[in-house]
Amino acid sequence: MKKSILFAALAAAVIATGCNTNEEAQPVVNEEGGINFRTIVDKGTRATTIEGTADLTSFFVAANKANEEGLGFLEAAVYKNSTEWTYAPKKYFPTDGAALNFFAYYPIKDLNMTTALASTGVGATATTFGYTVPADQKTARAAGDKMAQDLLVAATLNQGVVASNGDVELKFFHALSAVTFSAKNSYPATGEFSELDYTIENVQIANMANTGTFTYGTFADNAAVTAAWTPVFTGTALKTYVAGLPEAGVSLVSGGVVKKLLTNNDVMMVLPQPHPALATATEVADARNEYKAAYTTEYNTVYAASSAVTPAEKAAEATTAAVIAATAAAAAELDGKGYVEITFNLKGGDGQYLFPAGSKLYLALPATFAFKAGTRYNFSLVFGADDNTGSKLDDITFDVTVETWITQDQPLN
Repeated sequence: MKKSILFAALAAAVIATGCNTNEEAQPVVNEEGGINFRTIVDKGTRATTIEGTADLTSFFVAANKANEEGLGFLEAAVYKNSTEWTYAPKKYFPTDGAALNFFAYYPIKDLNMTTALASTGVGATATTFGYTVPADQKTARAAGDKMAQDLLVAATLNQGVVASNGDVELKFFHALSAVTFSAKNSYPATGEFSELDYTIENVQIANMANTGTFTYGTFADNAAVTAAWTPVFTGTALKTYVAGLPEAGVSLVSGGVVKKLLTNNDVMMVLPQPHPALATATEVADARNEYKAAYTTEYNTVYAASSAVTPAEKAAEATTAAVIAATAAAAAELDGKGYVEITFNLKGGDGQYLFPAGSKLYLALPATFAFKAGTRYNFSLVFGADDNTGSKLDDITFDVTVETWITQDQPLN
C-alpha cells in the first residue's frame, strides 16, 4: 500500500487597501456641531482580512507639520458614519501654509503593538511603531483569545491645503502577510485505498520572526510596505507560527475533495520577512530520516523497559515517548532554519492507525521564499499522491478606497 505523502503549495497575493482621508489642523474655529469623543471596543480579534472599503469602518491617524519633529498636531480615532469619516475635535490646516504629514493604521485598538506610534525626528523615516504577531494562533483560538489581526497602514506626506482642497487621501495597505491552508486526500473514492482517512491535526511554520519595527514612508505598493519592516532574527526571537486549526483537526476522506483547514474565513497572519536561513530540501529530507531513526530507537527502548502490564499499554507508552523524541531530533536537525511541519493521523477502514498517532511530516519552503506584505499565500497539502498655501481655513475630511486581493502561485518542496 502506498503511503507516500506529497505537499504542494499555492501562494496568493495581497491587496493594497486604500483609504483616502482628510483631517484637520489648528486652529479650531467652529466647535458647533462638533463630534464628541466616543469609545468602542475593537471586536475584530480574529484574523479575518479586510476585503474592501465597506469592511473598513475606523482607523487611527496622527499628523505633524512636515518640517517639525514629533507627532501631536493631530491624533484622532476616525469613524465612518453613513456619509463620511468623522473624528473629534475638528482640526484645520495651518494658516501659515505649512504642509502636513499623516500617518494612519487600523485597527484603532491594536492589541499587538509593542511600542506606540511615535516620531523621534523629522519626516516619515523617524515615525515608527513596534509590533508582534501572535505566533501560536491555534492556542489563541482554543482559549477564545485574541488572534492575529489584519494590520493596515497608510501615509500621506507633505500634504498642503491648496493641492488637497482640504481633502487628505490615505491609501491603506495590508502590512502583514496572510496564510491559508487547504488539503485533500487524493486517493479515489472507490477501490483499494478508498477507506483511508487522514486527519490533519496541526500545521506550523517554524523558526520565523514574529516581532519587528515598522517605519513609515511613501507606500506606492506592497514592496514598499514590506521594506518598511525590520524583523528581529536573533535566535531567541525566532518563533513557530501555529495555524488556528480546529481542536479536533480536519478529516480528509478519499475522493480528492479539497478542504479548507482554517474555518470562518480565518487566516494565519505572519510578519513580512525575507528569512535569512530557510531549510533546503536536502536538510528537510535529513530531518525526516532523523525523525524515523529517533522514533524507532525510542520506541524500542521504552517498550522494552515499560512496566505496563499489557502489550497495548506498553505500545501506547512507547508511542508517546517516541513521537516526542523524534520531533526533538528533527527540530535539532533544522535548528534555526525555516520549515513547515504537519502533524497528521492516518487510519484505515477498520479504524486502526496506519501511521503512529501524531506523526510528523517535514516540508521545505522554496529556496528564495519570502513573506511579503499584502500577500496572501495558500499552501495546499496533497495527501495520498505518489507522483510525487493656506491662508484660508480648510476643514480636513476623509475619502476612502480599498483595492482587491490579487493571487499568485508559489511552489513548495
